[in-house]
Amino acid sequence: MAASITVSQDHPDFKPEEKRVIFASSLGTVFEWYDFYLYAVLAPFFAALFFPPGNQTAALLSAFAAYAAGFLVRPFGALLFGRIGDLVGRKYTFLITIVVMGFSTFAVGLLPTYETLGWAAPILMVSLRLLQGLALGGEYGGAATYVAEHAPNHRRGYDTSWIQTTATLGLFLALLVIWLCRSNMDVKAFTEWGWRVPFWMSAILLAFSVYIRLKLEESPVFQRMKSEGKGSKQPLTDSFLRYPNNKYVLLALLGATAGQGVVWYTGQFYALFFLTITLKLDYVSTYTLVGISLLIGTPFFIFFGWLSDRGSDLLPAVRRVDALCQSGAGGIRREDADLRHRGSCILPVPHLRRPVEQILRLRQDQGLPDQAGLVLQIGQRCRRLAGHHHDR
Repeated sequence: MAASITVSQDHPDFKPEEKRVIFASSLGTVFEWYDFYLYAVLAPFFAALFFPPGNQTAALLSAFAAYAAGFLVRPFGALLFGRIGDLVGRKYTFLITIVVMGFSTFAVGLLPTYETLGWAAPILMVSLRLLQGLALGGEYGGAATYVAEHAPNHRRGYDTSWIQTTATLGLFLALLVIWLCRSNMDVKAFTEWGWRVPFWMSAILLAFSVYIRLKLEESPVFQRMKSEGKGSKQPLTDSFLRYPNNKYVLLALLGATAGQGVVWYTGQFYALFFLTITLKLDYVSTYTLVGISLLIGTPFFIFFGWLSDRGSDLLPAVRRVDALCQSGAGGIRREDADLRHRGSCILPVPHLRRPVEQILRLRQDQGLPDQAGLVLQIGQRCRRLAGHHHDR
């Protein structure tokens, strides 16, 4: 039996367009996380200003409840803007989410206090928080989708991992800006009006983000899908009510992101408030400790994104081995059929050993010794099993 093997170059260099997409998408998402986290970090300062006076603890808890409201509407933001993205494109949905986020954040810095507006002040505050949650729900998933649709298959995990760094970098940026403001104001000035300055700065970040994103092109996957008429007519139904799509949604939501979110937010914000409110640690030391932890953890997003691609890169080699094994299955006697499958590997019969070894050598020539080594172990085990049967 003769077997032809085609090996393609799997690791071309980064294209300029790919770099630009990653940079613009990540930078804009960092700014959105900055806007979203400002509220949490500054809640202890303005809680007494926007909620009824007399009970500072109740006011702080009310401010945190408003912060939680932003999280509750994030899934609805993902559904809303995800649908818009499927209809009009990723680029324009990006612009909508970042404008909504920038406007609502800037408006928080302009809100009159409870003393001026009464109950209208906390109502407006919660309304703006809901807008922020909706915008971030559409932005975060949309950015990951946009980058993934520009990324080649072998580098999709690495490219989208830059989007995962944006949450930590957004919190770091928020801490940095607040530290700069507090360092250049006395305590009274910052408590009365200085806390508004970081919110006002979001207008500058908004203008910069819109400028960058206007230069982006639409996702090539979306353009091709639209031109071929392959877009889903009922994306929500297809995603949540049809198997196996709904299984993958639940696995991603409950099996991965839900627990990860609890750990991340508890680790960052509970530590931040515990240090400042309970332990009464000064803000410089607190921001420094949390900031260092964020900088230490951020590179691991990139590393594990890169690592996920290394695992996916193994699949083509395994498929080639399996394809060759299957192509020779016709020469196996009927009574030997039970030896074709052991685990997930289809056993190569003795006359297929040479094509299998040829694949492995070609993979090694491509500079992929780790993947080839793993496939080599699979091949060696299969050959031992096949050789044992042959000796019988």
